[in-house]
Amino acid sequence: MATTAEDVSDRTTSPGNSIVVNELLCYLKQKCNVMTIDDLVKLCADFYTSDEVESSRAILSRYVGQNRLEKLCGSEKDVMSRTLAAMVKIFLDPAIHLPTFGAANLSRIPPRHTNLEVNAMLHELSVLRREVRRVRELMDEVSELQQVKDP
Repeated sequence: MATTAEDVSDRTTSPGNSIVVNELLCYLKQKCNVMTIDDLVKLCADFYTSDEVESSRAILSRYVGQNRLEKLCGSEKDVMSRTLAAMVKIFLDPAIHLPTFGAANLSRIPPRHTNLEVNAMLHELSVLRREVRRVRELMDEVSELQQVKDP
């Protein structure tokens, strides 16, 4: 019998060493220190459903209190983005102690090589190319000035 993410979304091993199985929370925890909040929120909002985000919000709110992560109102996409951003900020807060989050279904983890990472690399490559062109232009100018000085 296959186990779905919903079947194991809140299983813990023991009170002292708790592991909560939730793919979204696992992904947010692992990526919040290596990606910008905006990129992480966009990626998760595009990959996960609103039900998955709400389920993860409910699980996380048990550990931080309802006041810190209350249910939001508004359009579905806007609520998802604001909820995800609030969840990321909780993971970034060093004063909050959370259990370990794990993934039971790796297909519910966004792929490692995302368009965001590729776009960032392409942008960096274009910036480097501009810098190389500028250095080449400066070298040509210096060369011309040396030729003018030493006829």
